Amino acid sequence: MTQDAINSVTPDVQHIKAKYIANGQQEPTHAEDVTEPAELDSTFNYYTERRHSQSRSIWSNITQGTQEVADWRMKERLKTVSVALVLCLNIGVDPPDVLKTNPCATLECWVDPASLPPPKALESIGRNLQAQYEVWQPRARYRLSLDPSVDEIRKLCSSLRRNSKDERILFHYNGHGVPRPTYGGEIWAFNKNYTQYIPISIFDVQTWLGSPCIYVYDCSAAGNILNAFNRFAKQRESNRQKHPSDAEYAEVSSIGCIQLAACQANEVLPMSPSLPADVFTCCLTTPLEIALRWATTRNPLLESITPSMILQVPGRLNDRRTPLGELNWIFTAITDTIAWNTLPLNLFKKLFRQDLMVAALFRNFLLAQRIMRYYGCTPMSCPALPSTHDHHLWDSWDLAADACLSQLPLLLGSGEGDQPAAEYQHSVFFAEQLTAFEVWLSKDHPRDHRPEQLPIVLQVLLSQAHRLKAMMLLSRFLDIGSWAVNLALSVGIFPYVLKLLQSPAPELKPVLVFIWAKILAVDRSCQNDLLKDNGYMYFLGILASQANPPMVSNVSEHRAMCAFILSIFCTNFQAGQQACLEHHILETLAVHLDDRDPLLRQWTAICLSKAWDNYPDAKVGAIHLGIHEKLCELLLDPVPEVRSAVLDALRTLIAHHPDMESDVGVEQYVSTAILVSAGDASPLVRRQLVQTLGQIIADAPSKFVPVAAEMMNEPRRSVTMEQKNAFPPLPAASVTTNPRTTHMPVWKAVLTLTVDPFTGVSTAAQHIVDSIMMMSMTGDGDVTEDEYKATSVPGSVTANTVSAKELLKKLGGPKKALPPSAADIPELNSFFEWSSAYFVEPQMQIPEIEDPGSVIYHESAWRKRRNTALVVEDHDHTGEFGFGTTEDRTRNIATDGCQPTDVIFHPFDSYFAVTDGRQNVRLFNWEDNCEMQSISTREPVGSRVTSMSFMNDADLTMLVVACDTGTVRLYRDPQIPRSMSLVSAWRALPEVLNFGNRSSGTLVDWHQKTGTLVAGGDGHLLRIWSAEREMCLGVLPTRDKRDLGPASSLTSLSSEKEGWLITGGFDNGEVKVWDRRVSGASSVIASYQDLRFKVLSTRLLPEPVGGQLVAGSTDGTVKAWDMRQRHALHVINTSNEMRVNGLDIHPRLPVATCTDSLALHIHHWPTSQSTNIRLASLQAPISGYSSLRTHYGHFSPLGYGSLGYSSGQGGRGTVDVKFHPRLSLVGVVGTNSVVIYEGGGGRDRKLA
Repeated sequence: MTQDAINSVTPDVQHIKAKYIANGQQEPTHAEDVTEPAELDSTFNYYTERRHSQSRSIWSNITQGTQEVADWRMKERLKTVSVALVLCLNIGVDPPDVLKTNPCATLECWVDPASLPPPKALESIGRNLQAQYEVWQPRARYRLSLDPSVDEIRKLCSSLRRNSKDERILFHYNGHGVPRPTYGGEIWAFNKNYTQYIPISIFDVQTWLGSPCIYVYDCSAAGNILNAFNRFAKQRESNRQKHPSDAEYAEVSSIGCIQLAACQANEVLPMSPSLPADVFTCCLTTPLEIALRWATTRNPLLESITPSMILQVPGRLNDRRTPLGELNWIFTAITDTIAWNTLPLNLFKKLFRQDLMVAALFRNFLLAQRIMRYYGCTPMSCPALPSTHDHHLWDSWDLAADACLSQLPLLLGSGEGDQPAAEYQHSVFFAEQLTAFEVWLSKDHPRDHRPEQLPIVLQVLLSQAHRLKAMMLLSRFLDIGSWAVNLALSVGIFPYVLKLLQSPAPELKPVLVFIWAKILAVDRSCQNDLLKDNGYMYFLGILASQANPPMVSNVSEHRAMCAFILSIFCTNFQAGQQACLEHHILETLAVHLDDRDPLLRQWTAICLSKAWDNYPDAKVGAIHLGIHEKLCELLLDPVPEVRSAVLDALRTLIAHHPDMESDVGVEQYVSTAILVSAGDASPLVRRQLVQTLGQIIADAPSKFVPVAAEMMNEPRRSVTMEQKNAFPPLPAASVTTNPRTTHMPVWKAVLTLTVDPFTGVSTAAQHIVDSIMMMSMTGDGDVTEDEYKATSVPGSVTANTVSAKELLKKLGGPKKALPPSAADIPELNSFFEWSSAYFVEPQMQIPEIEDPGSVIYHESAWRKRRNTALVVEDHDHTGEFGFGTTEDRTRNIATDGCQPTDVIFHPFDSYFAVTDGRQNVRLFNWEDNCEMQSISTREPVGSRVTSMSFMNDADLTMLVVACDTGTVRLYRDPQIPRSMSLVSAWRALPEVLNFGNRSSGTLVDWHQKTGTLVAGGDGHLLRIWSAEREMCLGVLPTRDKRDLGPASSLTSLSSEKEGWLITGGFDNGEVKVWDRRVSGASSVIASYQDLRFKVLSTRLLPEPVGGQLVAGSTDGTVKAWDMRQRHALHVINTSNEMRVNGLDIHPRLPVATCTDSLALHIHHWPTSQSTNIRLASLQAPISGYSSLRTHYGHFSPLGYGSLGYSSGQGGRGTVDVKFHPRLSLVGVVGTNSVVIYEGGGGRDRKLA
C-alpha cells in the first residue's frame, strides 16, 4: 500500500498522530528509532483468539447451510448413446442454388470425392465420419444414412429414439449436395430415384427424435434450421402448457436440445481450396488436424510443413508424453479455460461436464468459431455462446502448435538411411501457466475476479512432472476461502483429487490432505465417494502411522486435518462409522489425546465424538478401552477449545440409544466429572457444558422432575432485597457413582448456569430449566412415588410451607408454556460446526495484525511507536511527579447526572472510565471533554461494579469490569465511540453468595506481562486466572485457617512489576503480601497490622524508586515498609481529619494523594514535600480563581461548584481520587463530575 492509501484508510492513526503532535511532542517515525523499554516487553494481546474475535458466531446459527456450497455435482449425467449420420452429398451433382468457385474446397471427411467412384466415395466419407466421432464416443451406436429419402430418415430417427429411451441422440446433417435450408426450417433429402429434392421440416425431425438430442447442421444457411427449431420448440412448449391433459400435446419438450450450426442464415460455407468442404465438421471431429493445417497457412515459417507431414505427427491422442498427445492435452486445457472464463458457471457445467460427447463438441466448436470467423462465417449454437475467436489464450495455442510443427521435420527424420528421429522438446505451456497462476495468487483480487488459469491447473494434475507444484498452488488458492473452493469444485477438481487418493507418493500427502480438508470444510457431500474406493483409508493410515511424512513441518497439524476429514466422513453416516471402526479408529485416535499440539487434541476428541455418535458398537468399544476416562482427564486441558471438544465427545458417548443398554456406572462417572467445567472461565466451554448437561437431562427427564420439584418445595426463607438473587455455589466435581446423589449436582449445575454472566450460556440453561419445571408443574413427568424416593437426596426438606412452586402458580405459571417433552430441551448450535469453520478460514496467509499492508498493522505499529516514545520520555523524568512552573490547567468532566464512585485512566490514550455505584460503566475523553460510550453489565438489581482495569493497554485495549456478584466481564474497543462489545465473562469468585451489602465486592488486578488476573473480595481466597488458558491457575488464602475471628474483606489489591508478588489490604487495616509461586498458607510472605482502619490502597513500588511496600488507610495514614524489616520506614499523615474519602498511591513514584472534606492532599514522602488544596476556598467562580502555588506542585483547581458541592455541604462531594499511571494527572471523583488536576513539571503535557 502507498503512504497515501494508508493515510486515507487509517483515520484512527491519523487522529492519534495529530493529537500527539498537538501536545508539543515530535512524531516518532520508525520503531527502530527508539529502544523498546521494559514496560512494553509484553505487547501480546490477550483475548484476541478466534474464539474471541468470532464470539458472536459461536452463539449464532453456524450450520452447514450458512456456507455457500456450489452445485457442482451433475444431478442428471447423460450419455450420447446413439448417433445418426445423415449425409446428403449427391456426389457429382451440384445443388441448383450453390455457385462454386474454381478451384474450390472438395474434401469431405478428408476424402476427395473425385478420387473414387461416387458410390464408393460416399461410403468412404461415411466411414471416416463415423471413425472421427468414435474418437469422442466409442461406445455409441452409429447409424449411417447416405443420400437418404424422407422415409429412410423418418425410420432411422424413430428407431434410434425407441432404442435410446431417455438417453441422448446425436443427429448430424451434412447438406452439401442439396439446396440450402429454407427460412421455415426445411432441410432437403431425395426421392427414391434421386430425381427430386424432397423437403423435410425440422418440426418433423423434432417429433421423430424427441429429447434429449444434439443436432449438428453442416450446410450453408444453417442458421435457418437453428432458428426454426427454436420457434417450433417454443410453440410446442406453449401448447403443452395450455393443454396439459391433452395427449396430442403431451410431447417431450425440445427446449433443452443442443444445436450446432456451421453458419448464420444468410451465410455460405467457405470454399477456399486450402480448406476441406466440411470445415465445420472437421473442426468438431478432428480439431488437431484442421488446427495444424490452418496454422501452416498463417505462418510463413511453416511453409515446409505439408499436410502429409501433419498426418504423421508422432504419438497417440491419449498419451500425453508424445507430441500428438501433448498437443491434444494443451488444446483441451486451452478450450476448457476459454469456456470457463467466458461462460456462466451453470452453462459451463451443462456443456463441458455433463456429457463427454457434448463437452468434446463444444470444445471443438470454439475452434470452429475461430477458423470460420476468419473466412467470414459465424457458427451458431443453442445455447448461444459468446464470441471467443479473439480470446488471448489462442495465442498460447498458436505458440504451442508452432513449437511442435517446427520440430516435425526432425521428428520424422530426413528419410536418408537409418537416421534416428530427434528427441521431442516438450512444450513449456503448462510451466508458464503455473507461473502465471502463482503470480495471480500473490496479488489481492476481488471475489468476482476468477483466475483464468484454474482449469489449466487441474489439467496439470494429470502430469507427474508438474503435479506437486500444481497441487501446492491449488492448495494456496483453496486457502482463500469458500469462494475459491466452490470455484474449484465447479471447474471439476473433485474427480482429480479423488483419484489421487490412490497414489502412494509420500510427497503428495501433506498437500493432498490440506486440499481435502478445504473441500470438506465447505462441502460434506463426499462421504459416499470416500467410502466407495476406500479413500478414507488414506487419512486413517496417516493417523495410524508413527512415521513423520516428508515435507511436513508440523506433523500434529497434518494429523489434525486427517482427524477433521474423518470426522466429516463419520458425521451422520453409519456406513462410514462402521468402516472406520473395523479399521481400529478408536485405538488410533486414543493415542493422539496426549499430543502436545492442542489442535490435534481438539480434533481427536471431535473425531471420537463423530465416530460413536448414535453408533452403539463404537460406544461399547470406547468404554472397553477406557477412552472416557482419558477424556475426563482432559477437562482441565489448558486450551478451551480442547475442553469444549472433550465435553462434546462425552455428550455423544453417554447419549442414550434405543439399541444399546446404558452403562449406568459410566454415565454417573461422566456426569459427575464434567461438573468441574461449571467454573470454567471460557464461555465456549460453559456453553458446551450446558449442551452436555441438557443431553443428560433429555435422556432421563423423569429422573430430574422430582429433583426439580424437591428444590421448589423447599421452604422459603426470609429473602431480603440483597439476597433474593443470590447465586448457588458451584457443585463439587468429585467423582461419585452413587445413583442417588448424581442427579442433584447436575440439576444444581444447570441452575447455576442460568445466571451465567454470558447471555448465550444463561439463555440455553434457562430453556432446560423451563422445560423440566414445566413438567414438574403439570405433572407430565410420569414419575412414580418409588422413582421419586429413589432419586431424592437424603435429608431434603419437604416441610408444608409456602413453596416456590406455589408462588409460581399464584403468579400464573411461566409466561410462555413449553410442551412437557424431553425434546423441548434446546439443541444448541453445534460446537462441531464452529470448529469446522476453522478450516474454511485462510491457514497460509499472514494474520492481518502482522500483514504490513493491512490497516490494523499500521494502527498497531503506530501505537507501539507512540507508546514506546512516551515510556522512554517517562524514564527521563523518573522521580518527578511533574508539577512545575508553567501555567497549569484543570478540566471538569461532567458526568451528566451519573454519580461516579470510581475512576481509572488509560495509560496512553486520553480517556478514563467511571462507575456509577450500580451496574453501569461510562467512558469519557478528557481532552475533548465528551462522553464516548456507556455500557450496562446487566447484573441483577442491587449489584454494583466494584473494580475496573485496562487489559492490552499498549495495543488492542480491553476493559475489565468486576461486579460484587463475583463476575468479571471483558469488553473490546472501549476507545471507539459506541462500539464496545462483550468479549468474555465468567464468575471469578464463585464462592460469593451475597451482594449489594456495600462491602468491597470483587476486586481485580490485571498483570499484562504474565497474562493473569487476580480476583479477591469478601471471600477467603484469592483466585488467579490465566487469560491464555481461561482457567483458574490456583488460589491463595486470605486468612489463616486458625483464625477463628470474623472474616475480613479485601479492600485493596495490586501486583508488582513482574507479577509474582501480590499485595492486598483489608478492612481491618491488615496488609499482606503473597508470592503466587508458593501454594497454601506459605504463600503469605509478609503481613503487617500497623494500620488501624480500612486499607484503601496498596502498592509494591518498583526498585529504582524505592522498592517499598506502601499502604494507606481511611484515616489518611500512609505507611511504607521495607519488607526485610518489620517496622515502617515512613509514616505520613495525609489528612488532618480522621477520615478520608479516597486515597491512592502512585504505581511508579513515592507519591500518595487523598481527599477529605477539606482538601486534596499530595505527599512525596522521601522529601517530605506536600501539597494541600483546600476545597473550602474554591467557592469563587471559575473565572475568579487564583493559582495555588506550593513547594512541590503547582495547581489551578476549578471552582467549588465543579465538584458538585453547594454552600454548606462541605467536602462531601468528593468520592475518590486516582493517579494517572504515567502523566502528572490526579482525578478527583465528585458527585456528578470528575475533575482532573494537572501540572507541567519536567513535561508540559497539556489537556487540550
